[in-house]
Order: sequence, then structure tokens, then C-alpha cells
Amino acid sequence: MKISFLVRNAYARTGGVTTSVFALASALVGEHDVDVVSMVRGRDEISRPSDRRVTVHALVDRRPDASTFDGNHPLYARPAKIFPAADRARAMDASRLTEVRLQEYLADRRPDVVIATSIGEMCLLSRLAPAETIKLGQMHAAFDNCSESRLAVLREAAPDLDGLISVIEGDAALWAKAVADTELSVRCIPNITEPHPRALSDLSSKIVIAAGSLNANKGHRVLVDAFRRVVDLRPDWKLRIYGAGPLEQKLRDQISALGLQNNVSLMGFSRNLRDEFAKASIMAMPSFHEAAPLVVREAMWAGVPVVTTATSGPMELVRHGVGGLVTPVGDPEAMAGAILALIEREDERRAMGEAAHRLSVGADGGTEERVVGAYDRLFRELSDGRFTPLDVVWHAARDGGLSFLLPCGNDPANARELDLRLTPVGAAETETAARLPDVVVPFVPTSDEGTTRCATVAPGPRSLPEGEWWAYVEDRHSGERWDLRISGYDGRALLAGADERPAGQPVVHRIVHAPGVSSRALVRSWVRDAHLEVERVEYEPGRALITCRPIGRDTVVESVRLHSRTGGHLDASARVTPAPGGRVVVTLEEGGIPDAGGKRSVWDLRAVAVSGSGVHTVPLGKVLRDYADVKHVDRQPDFEIGGGAAGPRKARLTFTDHGDLALLADRVQTP
Repeated sequence: MKISFLVRNAYARTGGVTTSVFALASALVGEHDVDVVSMVRGRDEISRPSDRRVTVHALVDRRPDASTFDGNHPLYARPAKIFPAADRARAMDASRLTEVRLQEYLADRRPDVVIATSIGEMCLLSRLAPAETIKLGQMHAAFDNCSESRLAVLREAAPDLDGLISVIEGDAALWAKAVADTELSVRCIPNITEPHPRALSDLSSKIVIAAGSLNANKGHRVLVDAFRRVVDLRPDWKLRIYGAGPLEQKLRDQISALGLQNNVSLMGFSRNLRDEFAKASIMAMPSFHEAAPLVVREAMWAGVPVVTTATSGPMELVRHGVGGLVTPVGDPEAMAGAILALIEREDERRAMGEAAHRLSVGADGGTEERVVGAYDRLFRELSDGRFTPLDVVWHAARDGGLSFLLPCGNDPANARELDLRLTPVGAAETETAARLPDVVVPFVPTSDEGTTRCATVAPGPRSLPEGEWWAYVEDRHSGERWDLRISGYDGRALLAGADERPAGQPVVHRIVHAPGVSSRALVRSWVRDAHLEVERVEYEPGRALITCRPIGRDTVVESVRLHSRTGGHLDASARVTPAPGGRVVVTLEEGGIPDAGGKRSVWDLRAVAVSGSGVHTVPLGKVLRDYADVKHVDRQPDFEIGGGAAGPRKARLTFTDHGDLALLADRVQTP
């Protein structure tokens, strides 16, 4: 749905109303097209944390130096005709220009829902919004602070509004009584506070997690520098950085220059970051400046101790030695020391994790999940039965089993008999996919109370073949379908490495995700008799060393073939040598890759292996992982390979969308 919020001034430096609006807009934008409409603009940037997908549109620009300055517009000096005098003194701007611009904007955008945050703006909606638009008022002010003249304006606008929302539970009844003669529906939906995780971390993983926009203030470059010191002493630990921003490439270059590509991963943006904390053992907050970071609260709720810089916001949550450790701002050596202290002293790490959880419990207000669910239900109720996707929580098992939990009452017809239907991606486009039948699993109650229904994809290789599968909920009798929206997950079992897999058994690994900003759940399934799992990639002058662990059927790897996607006779072989622990090292050496004759050439890597059943091809890549976007997360740096008389070439290992390893090679342009 297209949802617009109407606020007085989205660019103001302070204001709890606008902060709450951006929090809600950011929560809704994963499933909806959301924007914030500001009546005025007096500054260049908004000062509220917001999802980058939430757009902001200003009706009137009051910046004198801006090319879009509206101070000289003839309508700017004319008084408003619609905006009520009773509320005008509280407005940042209520000129005739504001009203004209709002009417034009709403007519052009045609939003499905508009939410106004003051009585004056509700009055504007009642007169200017298209008839088919759902018009909602959102009351942030306390009822006892509303004058009788403003109440009169609300009563006048009420017949043209579709609902009134009070963010204060105790005031909802008072607002309802005040507009009782108008038949305006009033309900309470609180503002979003930090969401609780669905599972506490057991602090057994060797993962440090950081999250935030990839900009200079967040201090991720300091953290990467600090983690180099950590890896020198504890090379078995990993750092995962979640977020996106302008410094991504510089961070990748820094990671590559420090040789940390096997220990530090840029994970990208996550809509379910709170579930990732359950897989971490330490959270790092290296910011130079920080106000009230939600991610720190989320980590503490998951029982994860926090290493933070001495900035005001985090220090309100974390006391040094209680819930985490505090380090000076911009000091990589101090941050490394604090991280290492928590790594080496497990008892202290666990005690601080327990303290972090205790400190975080008891926040007022609503969780993101509860608030967004309440708004989605309200939107469905007011939009004549147009349903949003059904919320589902999935759980993974290390043997490939998947469970999908669907709360009863979440589906539009609770009494229906429902199935989970898995359909091969591209079934209509590819002959191979067309031969694979849909997989159908019934939803069954999980207990006598019947509060939740569960559909389970059985473990093992036969329940779901290798490939990608769209997941739906389907009415068993009518065939009506609904997309699934991932509202949470437990993916801790997916952290199990190759050493924890049963020897000689097929490789079965499955994960659920929603690609891009889609709400449609997608299941990735890997089913292989044998597989070479890439564990490390190291670089030396002129060559790359790929350490792999054979898993699945007992095989002896003889070589790795490079199959050219350009065809012809360009295939090549890479040297394979045994390594400790049953592993093998694949060496891509200088001059060992033939020139395809063009600027770019691409090879797929496959192992040639021997088993009791003969010689066969074994896939090579990253399958045993708990995240979907391996292509982005495990992006490898460039390295140079020899090119003979034609000159040098630049190469880069990459993982396909399905996790298989490939090699790209480009001709280096010489002056």
C-alpha cells in the first residue's frame, strides 16, 4: 500500500512526534511504499533516524539560500483557508501555499492511506485528500492538553476521517467520548519502542556483531582496525557489520588491505537485525557520536554484552563492567583490548550478557512487531478486505528441516484448513523447473490450545529438491493463496560447520529469506551427495589459495576444473593439495588461466573427484551458511594474474546467487 504521513516539520532538530513517525514509517516501509510529507522545510537534512527507503517531501521550502525557496511565492503570504485558526498558532506554517501544495501532492500520489499527526492536519485531510484514500488521525498530545476549540475542530473533521489513533492507552477512551456523536472509530496503538528478540544468545558463537549506517560517524573503520588486532591473537573469531552507506567500498578496501577478508564481513541491510543478535557473542558500537541507539538495546535484550565508545546514548544503557565495556572514542587499540577481554574471559562475558538483558527489560510502549501488526490489521479492516501477507516465523534445523509457525488469527479466515505450498522459482519459464512438482505441507496445530499452526518441511534430501522455492499459504479447498512475510526466525542451527555434519551423509541445507524488499518468502535448498565447502580464501602474489572441506559422500578430490562460460576449448585445471583435517587447498596460479580473448572472462569451478561409484563432478562453493546473500557478504578482493604476451589481468573470485564459486578475469588497461 502507499502510505503517507503528514507532519508539521520533519526537519526540526527536536520533537518526539516526528521521531515516532519516522520509527513507524521505517517499520512499515519493508512491506509498503511509505513517505513523510513535511508542511515546511527549514534545514537541509532531517535529523531523525530513518530507513533509507522512506522518502521525505516538503510542501513549502523556507531555506533562503535554496533554489526552491518559497518565501517569494505570492501564495506564501496569503493566509490559509482551511487550516483552523484554533490550531494555527501551533503550526510552523499554515499559508495558502501549504494547502495548495498538499492538495496537488495528494492528487498526484493518490496514497492508499494518509496519517495526520495533529488536529489541524486532520482538518486538511478531511477537505483535501481523495475520497478513496483512508484518512487517519494520530493523537500524540495528551487529551487534557487539548482546548475546547481544538476539540470542536476535531468533531467537525471527524465525519470525513476513517479512524482516530491514540498513542496513549489511557487517553483512548477520552478521545472516544469526545467524538462519540460522530461515530469516528478510536483505538489505541502505542508508539514503537525497541523490539524484544525471539531468542537469547547462548554466547557460544565466535561472532562479533556491529550495526549502523556505513558512514564516518559510526566508526566502522576504527572497528575494522581494532579487529585486525583481535585476529592477530584470535584468528578463529569473525566480525559481521550490518548496514549500508557511502563508506561501503572504503571499508571493503580496508578489509582487503588488512587481509581480513576471511574474518570481517559486510552483511548489508537487515530487516530482522534483532534476530541476528541471538547468534552473536559480542556487540561492538564504535561510534564517534551516538544519541539513543536502538541496536544497543536490541543486543542487550538478546543477552549480548556490548563494547561501546564513551558516547552519551550507549552509556545510558551500558555501565563499564555491567552489561559491557566502555572504551574511549576513536581508539582502536582500546576497543580491541575490550573485545579480546570478553573473548578470553568467558565467565565475565556471560555475566555481562546476563546483566545486559536485565538492564534492557521493562521498556514502555509497543514492540515493532506488535505496532506494525496493529496498523496492518487496521489497514486491512479499512480497505475492504485487501489482505497484506501473512506473518510467519521459521526455524531451521541443521539436518535441513524447516518449520513455519503461523499464529492462529493471523490468517484472514482462522477456521480455514491451510497448507504451505512451495513452488519452484521459474516454473513457468524453465523446462527443468517445470518438471519439479510443487511441495505441499499441511499446517497443523502445535498444541491443544491451537494458538499456533506449524508446517514442517522434513529433514533429509527427498523432502525438497535443490533449488529455489517460493513459499505461500494456500486454502486447501478454495485454492486462495497468500504470500508469507518473515516476521522472525531462529537460524542458530545453521551456524553448524562442516565438522559437525555426519560423515558420508548427503549434504542437506536450507534457508528462508525475502530477496530485496520483497515480502515473498523464498526457500533456498541445497541437496548434494558431495560438496566442497569453501572455508578460507587467501591471497599471495600472483595466486589465490582456496581452503575447502569435502563433505557428504566419501570422495578423493583429484583436481578442480575451470569451465569457461564462453565455450570453446578454454577450460583449465587448478592444482589441489591435501591439507590438515581432511581439507584440500585449491591453488589458482599466475598464468594458469587461459585468456578468453575478450575484456572479461568467466569460469565456473567444479571439482573432479573419485569415489566407490567412479569419477564424478563435485560442486565447489559456500553452502553451510546462515545468510542468503553470499554474493554480497563474501565479496572477494581483486588479485592480479599473469597474462602472457597480451599483458596482465585482474581476477576476482565470486560466489553465484546459489553459493557456487566462479572466477572473473578482466584485461588490465595499460596506458
